[in-house]
Amino acid sequence: MKNWKTALKIALTVICLLVVVFHFVRHTDDLNKLSNLGIVHIGVIATLQLLYQFVFTSRSLLVVRKCSQGTISFWQWFRISAMGRFLSLFVPQVGNVYQGVRLKQRHQISFTQYATVKFSLAWIDFIFNMLFAATVILCVDYSFRILMAPAPVFLVLLALLMTSLPLISRWVVQAFPMKHRYVLWIKGRLDELFETTLTSVRDTGYLARVVLQGVIIFSITCGVVYTCFSGLGAEPTIPAIVLFCALLKISDHAALTPGNLGIREVLFGLL
Repeated sequence: MKNWKTALKIALTVICLLVVVFHFVRHTDDLNKLSNLGIVHIGVIATLQLLYQFVFTSRSLLVVRKCSQGTISFWQWFRISAMGRFLSLFVPQVGNVYQGVRLKQRHQISFTQYATVKFSLAWIDFIFNMLFAATVILCVDYSFRILMAPAPVFLVLLALLMTSLPLISRWVVQAFPMKHRYVLWIKGRLDELFETTLTSVRDTGYLARVVLQGVIIFSITCGVVYTCFSGLGAEPTIPAIVLFCALLKISDHAALTPGNLGIREVLFGLL
């Protein structure tokens, strides 16, 4: 089963990369558009990325402090999270491993505890990002569609699916006999995740900060994408940008190919 999934991911990666290569072979003039990116566009992108890193650090620090009771400073975590994001550019998920190892070595935070709280944050973040994107598209152009369906409806359905995912996962695990060690381990992790998420949702102050900072990060991402395309002479609409960034968020959580190599390039091409 594992070999079959690996082969499928590799095949999908090759197909996506071939689509990208084939496009630029047929449209070599598109590469010349890179010279249209002026110093102003590059400066705006760099500024937005720096702002993104500050907000990202502040939000992820909420997770760390939930695990460490506030024993790590903003600047300590800024360095660790920035290095983690940098490493993940080259090898997917290695940044999360690096962060977990550093927290374990210097602040005695177990990787399991950190991963559980971080997954809980990602779950909340995904749901509210989809709802925020659906609201923006609904206000700007409610008729905007994806795969023949209204984009706001599509995004709300994704949010509802993600909302029910922990409950579905627990139900599936409980259907298996509790005699196996691995089943018991998975059930324990799901129970821990479920309780952590419920605790986070009940903490209105924490939830408000997570949602607000998530909206800011999503908006910054939209700004970066729009600046890139406008610098290349394209002017995508707001609904298109918002929907693209929502799909980009999905690719952050679901690895369709190793590191989603080729997936994001195809999404950019579709936009």
